[in-house]
Amino acid sequence: MWPPCSGVNDLFLPEVRVRVSKILSERGLSQHQIASLLGVTQTMVSRYLRKEPQILLEPLESHAQALALELAESLRRGEGDDVRVKMICSQCMELRSSKAFCPLCSVKDSASCMACVELLTGSRFAENERVVQEINQAVHILNRKDISFLIPEVRSNIAMCLPGAETPLDVAAIPGRLVLLEGELKTLSPPRFGSSRHLSRVLLSAREVDSRIRAVMNLRWSERYRELLERAGYGISYLKREVHGELPGGCAKALRKGTRFLVDPGGFGIEPALYVFGEGAVQVALTVIAIAELIKKKGGE
Repeated sequence: MWPPCSGVNDLFLPEVRVRVSKILSERGLSQHQIASLLGVTQTMVSRYLRKEPQILLEPLESHAQALALELAESLRRGEGDDVRVKMICSQCMELRSSKAFCPLCSVKDSASCMACVELLTGSRFAENERVVQEINQAVHILNRKDISFLIPEVRSNIAMCLPGAETPLDVAAIPGRLVLLEGELKTLSPPRFGSSRHLSRVLLSAREVDSRIRAVMNLRWSERYRELLERAGYGISYLKREVHGELPGGCAKALRKGTRFLVDPGGFGIEPALYVFGEGAVQVALTVIAIAELIKKKGGE
């Protein structure tokens, strides 16, 4: 069984490439220029131009031609690849959610299959987008203040899960973690689900204690922070490996209900860490800013 993505990649997109080549040729571009724009060989472009377009079933035919025109114009304008990726993916999602791609799918009895419709137009897709946007907002908040002294050697990440999350695939985080450049936190790519195996499992373990928890960020820990945070009223749980075991599983045993901080004192080859939990990525970011200001005010950094 192959998902609709296979049909899109094997049947729809090759047909679009043929049409893009023909449109660019009609606009006066040489085979060499077309090959350079498409990132293929001149021989491949020659094949595209010799091939007659395959007439697709409607509405795929109309959409293929319209997409080819958009892509060709984008290439002529010299726009970045990200613009064309967005064009292709948005078209794909639209056609999948409207069941137009069903003929390209190998699912038996595709007429009754609602997988794409539920994933792309249902509440899960909307919730995925909300989680991604909240992580982006949290990163923006974190850059309002200097928290560089709280970033560990292994770097920080911030993760947030879907309601009812069960696996790491239900948890979004920053691929490659947050990178500190000239005092500012940068992301190498947008938040993505399933991109942080360790932090996602820590978060899922914490949710066994309190299902309201949906986000977490890891920070550098120093024993100098303990008294400052406890005096300020922050409840802190402490991981004891000989009692609770290793992270991520030990989080569920070490985290006391109602607390939003977990300290991993570290060990051989393990950097001490502070995990800040919250009901959302923005809440976590605001908490991190608050404790950073508290520590700096008291000269504890």
